[in-house]
Amino acid sequence: MRGFDYRKEYERLLSPDIVCRLISIHESKGRQELLVEEKGDALKDLAASTRLKEGRLTHISDISGYGIDESVAFFKPEGGSGRISVRSGAIFQLYRELFMIGGESSAFSEELDKACDSFSEALSDVVLDPLLLIPVFMLDFLCIRPFERGNGYMSRVLMLLMLCRTGYRIGDYVCIEKVMEDTGSRRSKAFAQSSAGWQEGQNDYHPFVTYILDVIASSYREFSCRADAFLSGRISKIDRVAMLVRDSDCQVTKPEILRQLPDVSQKTCERALRVLLDSGQIIKLSGGRYTSYIWNKDS
Repeated sequence: MRGFDYRKEYERLLSPDIVCRLISIHESKGRQELLVEEKGDALKDLAASTRLKEGRLTHISDISGYGIDESVAFFKPEGGSGRISVRSGAIFQLYRELFMIGGESSAFSEELDKACDSFSEALSDVVLDPLLLIPVFMLDFLCIRPFERGNGYMSRVLMLLMLCRTGYRIGDYVCIEKVMEDTGSRRSKAFAQSSAGWQEGQNDYHPFVTYILDVIASSYREFSCRADAFLSGRISKIDRVAMLVRDSDCQVTKPEILRQLPDVSQKTCERALRVLLDSGQIIKLSGGRYTSYIWNKDS
């Protein structure tokens, strides 16, 4: 069975290019925290636009919809350090909730259990940056493949949760999963490069780690641009409706739009939808009370 030593991998990954990425993300995180502290109420609509995903956990608070208390059931505090501890049993529980699998679970992966133990031990060290450890764990999870289906999606859910629980709350305002979907070819290439030789413990985590760090950095840049536009008033209500439909990977109904954008009136929402339909930016599905809309990817 393959061994896991996250401390050793951490030291190997401290190359100049990765350190520069970490510094840049830390600076972006600090700017986001200051902006949210000062303008949090004004940014609520920006947060709302990340949450419309059918059957998908795209926002940290959405986990309550799956009957799981993320503060205690998924990550358990490690002693009094404030750091988190990740357990394989909690991952299996989360998987069963997300994929609506009933009954008692006897599923177990010895490799995942060992990976979780080493990962949690590394996370307990305040000197080690979780931002560098999380992508390593993601790659190990994808290579272990503990589930018959949904491993890729589960790895992204775990990343969202781990980033949030370690203080990187960019997922509150930007759909990180969509950023990864938009860079699918690079993700596949990075995974192929970093997973080669994984079973023998001879793989190179660098390509996949740099990819994930670039995704996080890109998400912070997107937040900065969107927040600036929101706060400066450059985004109209029609543009906000368009953004919400575009960022959803499923069909969206008018009631859902009104619920996510409470300051947009029904009349304004209807006008926005007409404008977007006339311009070919969205597609109307069905009709009557079940009318829904999706973004036209060819527009």
